[in-house]
Amino acid sequence: MWLGSKHQVEKVTIHDILVLQSSTTTVNTARDLGVMLDSQLTMSEKVGAACRSAYTYLRQLRPVVRALSVEAGKTVVHAFVSSGLD
Repeated sequence: MWLGSKHQVEKVTIHDILVLQSSTTTVNTARDLGVMLDSQLTMSEKVGAACRSAYTYLRQLRPVVRALSVEAGKTVVHAFVSSGLD
C-alpha cells in the first residue's frame, strides 16, 4: 500500500513488488490490529464496515426491542451502539 495524498498515490505506477523470489501486489486498503487503513489514511473503509455491521445488528435487535418497554429498548440500543464504537 502506498501512502500519500490522492494525487501522489495516482502518480505511482508500481503495482507489483519483488520480495526475495516472490511477487507481492500492492493494495488500496490494509488491516492492522483490527483497524482498516486506506492509502490516504482516511479510514473510510473502517467507517463503512462499522456502519454495515451496526445496521445488521440493529436489524437483529428489532424483535427484542419490540418486546421491551420504550425506556428499556432505548437502553439496549444505546448500549449496543456505544459498545460497537469502541
